[in-house]
Amino acid sequence: MRISRHQMLMSIAKVASQRSTCHRLNVGAVLSCDYGNVLSIGYNGAPRGKPHCGGSQCEYMSDKGCTVIHAEQNAIEHYDGDPTIVRACYVTHSPCTTCAARLIMAGIRRVYYEVEYRDTNPLTRLTKMGVEVYRLLPSGYLVNRDTGEVSAT
Repeated sequence: MRISRHQMLMSIAKVASQRSTCHRLNVGAVLSCDYGNVLSIGYNGAPRGKPHCGGSQCEYMSDKGCTVIHAEQNAIEHYDGDPTIVRACYVTHSPCTTCAARLIMAGIRRVYYEVEYRDTNPLTRLTKMGVEVYRLLPSGYLVNRDTGEVSAT
């Protein structure tokens, strides 16, 4: 059976997450245009040229949390094309507050995630700012975060 474009793009985000060097959470993100073409890929980890995460002795952990570069930030920073065609972000885990703000500033119109992070306030913020937010279930169904409506992909 042929998978949907949503499932394909989320699968790409999952593969990207395997490049993460963070010991706590491996996250991948994909930016796409309206037609589902991949524009940029990112994953969380140490800044380029810096040492990878050191496990329980990680230098990127602080009292404010983990300070690695997040997958969404990496995908946004590595996209060097026309910013007006970026429409969606597929991310393995729902965005944090900072990444939600970055997605809004980047003009993202839709966010798709699979795993909901414990802090759901960023999802509410995205919705309030006019971004459509969907949870893509492993079964392939989409759940609209705002309305709760479930649809097939």
